[in-house]
Amino acid sequence: LGLDDGALRDPHAAEQQVARAQLDETVADTMERLRVTLDTQVRALREVLYGEGAPVPDEVVHGLAKDLAHRLDRFERRLLAGVKQRESEALREVSALRAALRPQGKSPERVLNIVPLLVRYGPGVLSRMRQEALPHAQALVSGAGPA
Repeated sequence: LGLDDGALRDPHAAEQQVARAQLDETVADTMERLRVTLDTQVRALREVLYGEGAPVPDEVVHGLAKDLAHRLDRFERRLLAGVKQRESEALREVSALRAALRPQGKSPERVLNIVPLLVRYGPGVLSRMRQEALPHAQALVSGAGPA
């Protein structure tokens, strides 16, 4: 899936990354060109307006730029939400991967340990685990492969 541990730590980063990967390249490219065009045109407007006797303060144009960027970000979030809804299988894979590598959102060694097993089943669980693991360990030592 092209995810790293950092993406799995953030509850939404992995889903965002997978959704972006599933997004059509033409749409992603068009969105990026729209952002660049908006930025370029707002700069041009600022240059035209701010000679002598500017009709509006610079904060007004700055507010316009922020508003347009916010609207574009909001549209992109909605677009990605639609992709996530459509690509539910890929997101199930992300969920399974996160559960396997970051159980309960924590490091595995902090969640998966022997203490809960000892509490639930008592110390006899250790001898039972040893008994079940012995054939596999013997096969590894003898070089015979898994039994």
